[in-house]
Amino acid sequence: SAEGEAFYHRVAQQRNQAGPRFKGSVAELVAANPDLVQQMRNSAKKCVACGKSNATILAFCNACGQDLRDTEEEYTENVCMGFVYGVEHGCRYPLTLSLRAEDPGVLVYDDLLARSSCHLNAIPTDCHLPDWRHLLRHPTRGLQLMRRLDDACWSAVQSQFWECDAWRNTNFRDGAFTSAEDFRSQIYAGVNAVPSQFQVHLQYIVPPISPSDYHQFLMGKRLMKNRWLPLEYVISSLEALEQSDSTKLHEAHMMKMDDIFDTITSIGGPVYADVYKQAIRRYNQTHQQCANWRPECFELIVRMRHPSLRPELCGPSAGSRPCSGVDSLQLTEVQPLSGNANLTVAALTCQELEKRDKIALQSYGRPYDHTGQPGAKSYYSFARCPGEVVSADDWAAGNQQTV
Repeated sequence: SAEGEAFYHRVAQQRNQAGPRFKGSVAELVAANPDLVQQMRNSAKKCVACGKSNATILAFCNACGQDLRDTEEEYTENVCMGFVYGVEHGCRYPLTLSLRAEDPGVLVYDDLLARSSCHLNAIPTDCHLPDWRHLLRHPTRGLQLMRRLDDACWSAVQSQFWECDAWRNTNFRDGAFTSAEDFRSQIYAGVNAVPSQFQVHLQYIVPPISPSDYHQFLMGKRLMKNRWLPLEYVISSLEALEQSDSTKLHEAHMMKMDDIFDTITSIGGPVYADVYKQAIRRYNQTHQQCANWRPECFELIVRMRHPSLRPELCGPSAGSRPCSGVDSLQLTEVQPLSGNANLTVAALTCQELEKRDKIALQSYGRPYDHTGQPGAKSYYSFARCPGEVVSADDWAAGNQQTV
């Protein structure tokens, strides 16, 4: 609503003066540098409805919800590595980013999916590690890398969001967090075991997540089991490997996830299912304690019938709250929250309403252009040249960057 637009504070992206290092497309970069073919592609399911590249294990598009069960796997452009090489554009749009922080080895930017007002990704730019399994091949370097990404994300969140009184006071309820350290400990940080973009990236989802994403979270369609790896699980696993036989998972990139989980447990590391359950419950409790989504700031409420909560939130210690009036719900109901709700908005589909809210609540791409649309403005200032990014095998062998 207009009240919500005026109330909730979002934070403008950072800007630099860098232009593209490679003026052309990803395909043209690969054509000029055939050795980059593996770095510049993902194996993914491409959504026929919105075009998003999705992880191969997903049954639905995590951007628009399109059914992907019958979608064939195909190669798609690796956008993360496009950022690293400063490529001008991909096959669909410019490879500009909504910048948060950068240095010669790390890039932090707003996630295009924006599950919350502040949702960041951090990637290493000195090596190409397609997914988290490569971290296990060299636990010491893996720990150093993940801590570097974590610190880079936190530095950006603390300086640009937490220390912004207007953002903090409108997005959180009074007294939600006792200190910056308390706040940091409750951020939803982790990696996807099976990513849609083949470069290891730390996701830093700062609570509260949006109302529609919280609903999807409750149904188990966000931060899904066996795909989402909480940062605490990754760190504890790497620490356990470092303290035991650090070569035990040197071929982790060739292993199945269940075998990796079992191996980590066998050496005294964490049990994935336990850490995951604790994390999901913590995320839920954090959202309930801090979310400041005020009814007067929204025009409509979407109520959807669903048979049950995700299993991690069931039980006496899960912190979930029963909803009243659910039994009488139709499959989906859209109801006005006030007598002057916009009838044009009320006629939109649930998917259209979610997209509208996302654009209204996110910090990605701000300030918006004259049409009210977000726009990522930057290229990476320290973009790499071909040959300057260490391969996964060389990284796991302990080799340094060659420039």
